[in-house]
Amino acid sequence: MAMIEGIKSERGVVVLVFLEKIPASFMPKDLAALLTQCPVVDWPQCEDVAEAFWDKLVNDIDDYNVNSDK
Repeated sequence: MAMIEGIKSERGVVVLVFLEKIPASFMPKDLAALLTQCPVVDWPQCEDVAEAFWDKLVNDIDDYNVNSDK
């Protein structure tokens, strides 16, 4: 549904969060295509980078909110 909303509104509505690295060749083509169109945030593998993960996720969502107001 989010992909359809993004197409209709011509704005990003999806932030991808990956729990682990997955080669694009193992992904469905639709998901691999989203990698070039949506923000991607990797789930932290250690506690030391957890704060950076949450900061990036919040920033990506804030960017979406700013762009949706236009």
